[in-house]
Amino acid sequence: MPHNTAKDAVIQIWRSRRNQIAGLREIVLTTRLEVKRERTLYHQRQRNYEDLLRDNLVEVNSESDDHGSPNRKQKLNDLESRIKICGADMRTLFDRCSRAEENLSSHEYKLEKLEEEIYWEMDDGAEESYNQASQEHSLALDHANRSNLKESPTNLRDELYSRMSDVRIIMDRLSSFEYELRRDIDEREYLRAGGQMDITSDEVFFEEARTERLKLQQDLEAAQIDVNRLRMLCIQMGIEFQDVPFPTIVGSMDNSTFTGTSQSSEAPVTRTQGSLGIIDAFYNQQKRVTSWLSSGPSAAADQEGAGRPLRLEDDWSDIAPERRPSTSRSLDGSSRLPEYSGPPPGSSLIEALMLEATLEPMGQAPHLREGSADF
Repeated sequence: MPHNTAKDAVIQIWRSRRNQIAGLREIVLTTRLEVKRERTLYHQRQRNYEDLLRDNLVEVNSESDDHGSPNRKQKLNDLESRIKICGADMRTLFDRCSRAEENLSSHEYKLEKLEEEIYWEMDDGAEESYNQASQEHSLALDHANRSNLKESPTNLRDELYSRMSDVRIIMDRLSSFEYELRRDIDEREYLRAGGQMDITSDEVFFEEARTERLKLQQDLEAAQIDVNRLRMLCIQMGIEFQDVPFPTIVGSMDNSTFTGTSQSSEAPVTRTQGSLGIIDAFYNQQKRVTSWLSSGPSAAADQEGAGRPLRLEDDWSDIAPERRPSTSRSLDGSSRLPEYSGPPPGSSLIEALMLEATLEPMGQAPHLREGSADF
């Protein structure tokens, strides 16, 4: 029975590593084929290079016999160019062949170490099975799992540091967001002052800025959640890491624009609440203008203001402004145009005034006024 249990443990260990061994053997075989192909190409280019050198020597030796040929110099230049190209190709192929050989050696070393590790695990499994037959199978599986997760702590710590750097980068962008936005606004004002009117409207500009700011805030909160999660995993698995304090965001927007909250307990993101940002100020101003344009004068304020006389010692800040002269308010509270209280259209008075104004010279303007008064 102990012998059968040890055999089962060895088979289980071998099966858990069989896919890794097969993959490495396939990589080694592919690399060997690449090395063979690169060496063949290298030898072909080397033979071409030697043939070009021989042709060059033949041309140079025959130069004394054929001085009057006009194509002599051109042939020599062409041969020299071909020799340089072949030499560069040979160096490139030699470097590729060297890299392929180094890659092959690396994979062969990994395969050898993996096979050695498997053999050691098989021996350990067999020894554990003979000594403790009741616990051998679970110990072999646990040992295989620990071997598969050998690089997990390093990867987890690297991922934690990567997300910490993301948090710092996003915080820096958020801190400089108000400054960059104000610089863009000044640049738009300079363009408008210079007569360039083909720029986007303020509504589109601030909407794009608000969308970008919201995206940065969401990325920051997602990165902080990942940092907290990875920090807790490292603590639970006993992985040592160096915690990094994060700076405070300057010029952040208020909670009315962004509803997300920071999840970091050790380095919370502070948001400026004392002063509104540029984007909030723009939208609040738009809201006030829209509210002022959509709301008419208050009838109750008009009645209250008309019901008592004004005195110099009264508080003028609560007095409702007078209604606009273009409208008047009827008894039912609706606005209508004011009634015309002058003479009816086409009256004799208007006709006489118009006739006398056209007949009298401009120097007799006082007479015109006296005549109009007689009517």
